[in-house]
Amino acid sequence: MSRSQITFTLGQGTTANPATGTDYISGIQFYYQTATTLFAPGSFGTTACQPVFSLSDAENKGITNDYQDEQQATATITLTLGTLDTGDQINIVVRERLPNGVTTPVNIGTYTVASTDTSSAILAASVASYINTQSYLTASNGAAGYTATNVVSTDVVTLVARVGLGINLDGIAPTVTITSTSTHPTTASATPFLGGVYSQKAIWHYHVSEFFRANPTSQLWVQFSAAPSSTFSELTALQTAAAGSCIRIGVYSFAARTAAQVAGDLQAMQIVANGLFTAYQPAAIFYAPNIAGLTGGVSALENLQSSANAESCYCIISQDGAGAGAQLFVNSYNPASASVGTSITNIGCILGTSSAAAVSQDIGEIGAFNLSNGTEMNVPAFSNGVLVSSVASSLLDLLDNYRYGFCVNMTGYPGTFVNNDWTATLSTNAYNRLGRVLTIYKVERQQYIALLPLLKSRIYLNADGTMTQTTIEQYTGAAEPRIMQMVNDGDLSPGNITGGGLTKGVVNIDPTQNVSSQGYVSIVYNLLGVDIADNINVTLQFTQKLA
Repeated sequence: MSRSQITFTLGQGTTANPATGTDYISGIQFYYQTATTLFAPGSFGTTACQPVFSLSDAENKGITNDYQDEQQATATITLTLGTLDTGDQINIVVRERLPNGVTTPVNIGTYTVASTDTSSAILAASVASYINTQSYLTASNGAAGYTATNVVSTDVVTLVARVGLGINLDGIAPTVTITSTSTHPTTASATPFLGGVYSQKAIWHYHVSEFFRANPTSQLWVQFSAAPSSTFSELTALQTAAAGSCIRIGVYSFAARTAAQVAGDLQAMQIVANGLFTAYQPAAIFYAPNIAGLTGGVSALENLQSSANAESCYCIISQDGAGAGAQLFVNSYNPASASVGTSITNIGCILGTSSAAAVSQDIGEIGAFNLSNGTEMNVPAFSNGVLVSSVASSLLDLLDNYRYGFCVNMTGYPGTFVNNDWTATLSTNAYNRLGRVLTIYKVERQQYIALLPLLKSRIYLNADGTMTQTTIEQYTGAAEPRIMQMVNDGDLSPGNITGGGLTKGVVNIDPTQNVSSQGYVSIVYNLLGVDIADNINVTLQFTQKLA
């Protein structure tokens, strides 16, 4: 026989809308790519899972945007010295990619050929030296600007991209323009930039920053691991390290996913969620898959109602479309290097928004949760870089019906909002939205603590073998205060309380049950949850008179 325990079972109830501190505590699982020789940053290299309480706290522990893990792309410029070349001007311009197909020119500088440049090799060395003196002018955000090197006795200048661009420039050649009055001027040829590797640290820093932008007073447990296991057992390890305190756990991985793999990952994560529920440490799981290079784009994604069956999981396919997140995407996903690109997503922002909400709230509530600060998340995009505004309304409806989470703007109303809080399961499932999952998980956490002192307690019987009223009241009395508090907090409906106590039928214990033969006390909670106004229907009409 196993040890004594309290077992919770999720019931579907009799309607489609059953019931839906420390509610803000969250976790996020970051996976790093060992292919780029990167390991967990800072102190996470020795303690993989730690709590952070602010962006500065995370930075102090090593989650910084210093780009130390980045590999800068390089291009080459070959110079051939002309005749009577003193005074020739060599101008170098690089066009950097901005979000949404836009590029911006960066003037590296204009070198004037000197009388001392007596050979192509000497000229190349002079140009490289000149570029390095101008580097501070092309720097960005305090990071280093464009630099150059020249191998002695060669006519080749190697131009090194400024820090922070990642694979932004891959496939783009610098433009070299020579102005000369000579009949045999200096000439130049350039090769495209290649070899850039984006910074994973910058992306992690962005998500932690966005989490605390959405909820500055929250707590975030951060864990770093190598490539995810097929079972995502790392999520259990994170929750264990956090002593079960995480109410929600985000998952961000650089591994490119197909549509089928996204659904398969959610299935695996649901198994983890089931295990956490059984261990009295329930958590909803927020998954932001890398679909940057998904063939067919978001329209190729599978219907999670039929393919995932993951009622505890929320799948995010959105990201910023014009701010810092969008630039990170451009620096981390270049069509010329698509195989090594990644979605940025906005999992940090959405996870933080959920931590700021009541567990029963829809994070898409228009009047409560504007994800934009006027700049970041002001323009919503999908996590393959496609702007939501460029997608047909019918596709948005389809993706919503498929139970994906993304962001939208509303006509005539400023801000950016989550489309819905659907979980990756059937629309008929009682736990088909985050608000219901998080609410019922809160009930489990609280009732576990309430009932634990009664485990192995004595049960007294009446003469007919039924449980005495006093015995029954032990259990109902233990359950009542925490349910009433959830009503007062707005996480359960007021109808659960009548006359200062629980309404009859909220906590149900059959006095005729045979505890001795069945081996446990059976308690059924019928909770009035909180409904969500998913739609509002208004009739507009003229009338001849009022009253």
